[in-house]
Amino acid sequence: MGRRRWTADDRARILEETLAPGAVVSAVARRHGLSPQQLFTWRREARKASEMIPAFVAAVVTRKRRLQATLLRTGCAG
Repeated sequence: MGRRRWTADDRARILEETLAPGAVVSAVARRHGLSPQQLFTWRREARKASEMIPAFVAAVVTRKRRLQATLLRTGCAG
């Protein structure tokens, strides 16, 4: 029997189960035919990936941009 391939959606669904209050990782792993180590590896990878995504990106609105947006919204822009 070969290695099982899990889709990203399957992984996300299984990982979400481990985040539920009172969830036991080893029980979730058993339910899906995984080793707890595999599930912990997925959790670590997901955590690293989420750290690379910026949680906040500042946006600067200048007076000129605000005026342009207003003109476009009101149909006055040429």
